[in-house]
Amino acid sequence: MKHGLKRTLALTALTVIAAWYCLLAYHTAAMAEEEPLPTATPESPATIVIQAEPAPTPGRVPRPQAVVYDYSIGRSYIETVARGMYGLNTAKEKLAFAFLVINRLFCEMQRKDGNYLFARDITGIVEQAGEFGFYDPDAPLTDENVALAELGLNAQMTYIMTKEYTGYIFPSTLLYMGFDNGEAVFYSEIGGEAWRVNE
Repeated sequence: MKHGLKRTLALTALTVIAAWYCLLAYHTAAMAEEEPLPTATPESPATIVIQAEPAPTPGRVPRPQAVVYDYSIGRSYIETVARGMYGLNTAKEKLAFAFLVINRLFCEMQRKDGNYLFARDITGIVEQAGEFGFYDPDAPLTDENVALAELGLNAQMTYIMTKEYTGYIFPSTLLYMGFDNGEAVFYSEIGGEAWRVNE
């Protein structure tokens, strides 16, 4: 009886061990046959290519063509202005003097007595008493001053009458002239803000 029980227990133990080995072998074989699970591959983000286009180079805006019309101003008027220029220093000041004369010619302001503030012709404006102390009716005429006088008178007439670009800037509101440290300055009103020819 003792031997029979031992034998039965030994056989049972052997059966359990054999079953365990079979199960292990089956499981290992099953794992070998299975394909590995696919690993999730992250999708690469879509590549966006931005073509950088160069900014357009701003084209150079050409300056308008300067225009100065010939108004056939009489020779005597041109000479009067040229004699006034003899007392001025630079070509810019001389041109500004001619511009001022034209501004006064077109000025419609009147005094309380109804007379115009300035004379009605170029010679009268230049020779008007107490206005241009540097004017000398006997000053010599130079070719340079005559040319500057003719250019200045025609240029400012062109600007006032047509508003076209003449190549010169001299506001039509400037009606008075003075000197500051020897430099010619211009004013829209007496005691107002000075405007310099180099501005």
